[in-house]
Amino acid sequence: MKTEQKQLDLFSQAHPAKIRTVGPAGEPDVSPPEMPEPAAARPRLSPIHCSRCGEWLCDALEGARSYCPRCRIWSGNC
Repeated sequence: MKTEQKQLDLFSQAHPAKIRTVGPAGEPDVSPPEMPEPAAARPRLSPIHCSRCGEWLCDALEGARSYCPRCRIWSGNC
């Protein structure tokens, strides 16, 4: 068997096609829908406010810093 054919065969086995079956009464088999894989934990964003004027600057990850153009200082969330 050619190596290209082997690769195609391996790929088809890795991703089998969804096959609909017919039940004994001749009706299509109704199986429950496949559940999606659980999503990875999303990173939590927290707002960053300027420590001098209190203006909201952005939402960022924990420990990030943001620059306030009005006060010209860096502020961060801890």
